[in-house]
Amino acid sequence: MFGERLPLMRGLVERVDKEFSDVLNNDVLNQIYGREEKLDIKTRELCTVTMLSVLNRLDDLKSHLGAALNLGWSLDEIKDCLLLCCIPGGWPAAIDW
Repeated sequence: MFGERLPLMRGLVERVDKEFSDVLNNDVLNQIYGREEKLDIKTRELCTVTMLSVLNRLDDLKSHLGAALNLGWSLDEIKDCLLLCCIPGGWPAAIDW
């Protein structure tokens, strides 16, 4: 999903706290992002991009936009989703990035 950035991301977290890195990788990434019984990983990533945009989390958004593109979303599809989310998420936060 994150391609070549994943080892870098894991390494950064691991240097700060090994135990937290293990929880993040095993529990969050594998058990939440990895489960596809209800939503596939592609849809999960689009939801993540949308939330990060609304929350104005620009640094995190860059990685997740790359992941969404790697998973097959087009820029037009991502833009359309962000436009849709501007209404409940708030125009300023969604268009600020």
